[in-house]
Amino acid sequence: MFRLTVSLIAWSLATAVAFGSQDAPPGVAREVLDSLNQALLREDPHPKVTSLASIHSLRSTEAFDQAAAQIASWAKNAGLEISVEDFAADGGSRYGAFLSEPGWRVRRATLRMIAPKDMELADWNDAPLALAWFSGSADVTTELIDVGGGTEAADYAGKEVQGKIVLANGPHRVVHREAVYARGAVGVVSDWHLFGDRYPNVLSSDGAGIRPWVGPNGSPPGFLFSISPPNAQALRKHLAESSRVMLEARVETETYPSHYRIVSAVVPGSSSPDEEVLIVNHLDSTQPGAVHNAAAALALIEAGNALSDLIRSGDLVRPARSVRFLWVPEHRGTMAYLLAHPKLKDRVVAAVNVDMPTARHSATGAVTYLYRTPDSAPSFADDVFGELLEWVRDHNTAQLGTDQFAYPVVAAEGSRESFYARVADYQGLSDHVEFIASGIPMGFFGTWPFHFLGTTRDTLEMFDATQLKRVSLVLAAGAYAIASAQDDDVSHLAYRFLNRAQKRLLDETSRQLAELSASPESEDPYVVYKFAMDALHWKQDRETRALATLRRLGDLELRPVTDSLRASAHYARQTLTQSYWSLCEKRGLVARETTPSVDEKRYRGWIPERTGALKGPLTRAYLQERLDRPLSEEESALFRRHFYASFEAWNFIDGERSVTDITQAVSAELGLAPLGEVLAFYGALEQAGLLHYRRSQ
Repeated sequence: MFRLTVSLIAWSLATAVAFGSQDAPPGVAREVLDSLNQALLREDPHPKVTSLASIHSLRSTEAFDQAAAQIASWAKNAGLEISVEDFAADGGSRYGAFLSEPGWRVRRATLRMIAPKDMELADWNDAPLALAWFSGSADVTTELIDVGGGTEAADYAGKEVQGKIVLANGPHRVVHREAVYARGAVGVVSDWHLFGDRYPNVLSSDGAGIRPWVGPNGSPPGFLFSISPPNAQALRKHLAESSRVMLEARVETETYPSHYRIVSAVVPGSSSPDEEVLIVNHLDSTQPGAVHNAAAALALIEAGNALSDLIRSGDLVRPARSVRFLWVPEHRGTMAYLLAHPKLKDRVVAAVNVDMPTARHSATGAVTYLYRTPDSAPSFADDVFGELLEWVRDHNTAQLGTDQFAYPVVAAEGSRESFYARVADYQGLSDHVEFIASGIPMGFFGTWPFHFLGTTRDTLEMFDATQLKRVSLVLAAGAYAIASAQDDDVSHLAYRFLNRAQKRLLDETSRQLAELSASPESEDPYVVYKFAMDALHWKQDRETRALATLRRLGDLELRPVTDSLRASAHYARQTLTQSYWSLCEKRGLVARETTPSVDEKRYRGWIPERTGALKGPLTRAYLQERLDRPLSEEESALFRRHFYASFEAWNFIDGERSVTDITQAVSAELGLAPLGEVLAFYGALEQAGLLHYRRSQ
């Protein structure tokens, strides 16, 4: 074991030397970074953030079009080439798994308590977020009934809510479904917040509003008002005192055929303008929405403006490839755009999504993340943007005894806080999901925790212009480096990628060695060992496929890099094997070579293939709609296993991988996904007409 430990340390030290940080910025010339740093945020960004954040820009609404017009105007003023596209949003058109939404217009919405005392509870004009999206018209004066959480049948036991308004603190959509659609209440009043009751005087939205926006058999959707915890506490106090609480709701809304509007802005390339680096942001947001997502939208404007200005002035050479900035209505509008541009995946050489990475750390505790692409769709671009993010972070972190930064990236109107940032594994919940499921690998710049997402506290106080500048610099520098890359640059990128890939394989080996050592003394460690060996195989496979995406930048000979990667993976497997054999010897067990199980052998010949009935990501709701029934316990097990297990099991289907391959790949990425759960999930897809099997020998 001592020899193994020494060997692992030697590999670690060798990798660390190759991977070690440098004073020069990675992948981009220092003079390029200096120019971009000086060109960014030449004006105070607060007026623009304030302007965008004041718009309740729900997708497919007139307010979204207003926000899109501002973005288009700013992008045009920055010298970018602008185009605008509209796609039907009428409640009937479908884009992949998503049914389009109609437009929604609010003319008036107020809520008052009129007994036992008169008290205003909510007014749309003061806080648009107080009324849930797709609330219907109402003019009612009726009794309030407290249903606690309001999410389960027991909450309604012995309570007659038909024709009444319910008070609840459960998630909005669930409460609305149970109270209004299932039991005939006319509306809901809620003080729910994703992070509980720790933030008084905050109104919160769940983002999606009332779904579906028409009740059973075409009945009205009712309404849902958000109120502050103190107001909800006052209502509960009156109810506890046996008072009959009467509320008056006056709501005037309408739905109408609308559209999803997409704004595109391009820094055109010189010699290969049809090849693109793509940077995406969803523009829709509740009001206020300073961090989510006004400042994120502005990050794209800032990056584009800096690149355009410097190219126009001659300080930067125009890149060979284009850089495209895209502002979309989240998820549904994104999917509409992708379906209208099926050849986009052939043009995009690298892509990243930007969603609220500009929060002030001291006010929110938020950390800026670059979430890497998932194992089903890896990309070299993770490391280009990731290395830059870490370099800017390391050079904007104050060292002991000083408040100075080695390379300050600080906005005049922002803080001088250190940059809290890191690279992490894949997370979803934004528009990169649609791109990934459509064959375009895409990383994700985000921030977490951000407790004020979708609340009335997402104000300028939560925003930091310095964070905006740092993120914009990483975006602009990374996009420019990729868009400008020539053969020598691509070769350099390949070896930088190799260093980080070897480090990741080292980390995975260390993690699996720890799991092996921690296996119970009373059990045979073979199962842990086999899982570890399978996981290393698929981690190597991910790195190899990510490396291959560099070929989009040129006809590069990757064999030397691939061979080095293969050698590192071989060494990792040797290390695991020797550790396993030593552990077996210590425990008096007979070590075994890894062999496939009977089921693994059987299902290695089952190749799932998509039927083409669905393009883009698969959702549970869409699958159940296709089946016209709820999923069984067995069919839904993979959804419960891990938040992204079904997402990846769908994405890995390529007509070549077997059920066994996909099960092992998902397990390597997310933790054990039993073969039986994958088979049950695929069985539901087969019944729904979304896949069929090809059998191979």
